[in-house]
Amino acid sequence: MSKLYTLLKFYILLILLIGASIVVFAQETRQLAVDKPQAIADLKTKEGAAVVSAKWFVQNGDIVNADFKAPGPYAADALARHLRNKFHVKVNLHHIEQEAKNWVNTP
Repeated sequence: MSKLYTLLKFYILLILLIGASIVVFAQETRQLAVDKPQAIADLKTKEGAAVVSAKWFVQNGDIVNADFKAPGPYAADALARHLRNKFHVKVNLHHIEQEAKNWVNTP
């Protein structure tokens, strides 16, 4: 009976230590706002931007013509190729989503 009691004490102590470590090492990752903002700056106006020393700038974008390419091969494609080459297994691989949209997948 004494060994059972000792083992029970050990398990209870272990559970208490695990619970205490969870409480001690737990972190709150959110930053809670506990007060209203002191000021509001409208950054769309020159005066509001000047209050916080904000500077607006415009950057021109470039339009580049490029060829459309369908999504590349999937991991299942490589597995099917490996099985076909190494073990001479006939593999029928279907991509249901691509076939439904009539995509052509050329490497």
